[in-house]
Amino acid sequence: MMKIRLKDGFLLMLILSLGMLAACSNEEEKSVKTSGEQVESPQINEDKNDTIDGDTEMDSSKDNMDLMSTEEMKKVGSAEHGYVYVPQDWINFIDYDGNSSFQVSNITKTQIISLNTFQSLGNDIPLENYADIVVQNMDGNGGQNIKGAIVKIKDIDALQVYASYDNGAYFVVAWIFESADGKVRYISAEGTEIEINKVVGLVENGGWTSD
Repeated sequence: MMKIRLKDGFLLMLILSLGMLAACSNEEEKSVKTSGEQVESPQINEDKNDTIDGDTEMDSSKDNMDLMSTEEMKKVGSAEHGYVYVPQDWINFIDYDGNSSFQVSNITKTQIISLNTFQSLGNDIPLENYADIVVQNMDGNGGQNIKGAIVKIKDIDALQVYASYDNGAYFVVAWIFESADGKVRYISAEGTEIEINKVVGLVENGGWTSD
């Protein structure tokens, strides 16, 4: 149904694994081993549009700001990775690649939200460093037209990175932000071209909470 699904699960594992690798390495060239394969992360070109520049933003369905009140919503997530709000009929989603995220999807699995927490890179490390890890892995795993922005997840400041896949038929949007406890959090939304804005709206309009 969704040809890119396995790739996206692999992408998320790479993002989180690379975060852990970066915590114990100061090398600019990073690699991560997943499922027996080794993937080298590309260097970021500061002149390209694949870095956080604050100029672009994935539409958060601002025309549907009443979504949270018109649909029956429920809070989903975990104590480890936090919680978001999704429609009542959404279900837990399990990636069989072993990634540790909390994941939830609509019934047809065409809209997916994942929650996770980065391994710390150290004290006083800016969020841009975490976002660059996401950018590198999107680039290294087939992401196209990678863009970044500074956005709000309700009342939380966040960095947003997004990319298209499968020639623009599928999108992955990631948010990186620091929660009140000092941990760096990761949320991703996945969806087809016609559905991704609704998933983005669920995250940005519904917000994130630690409990």
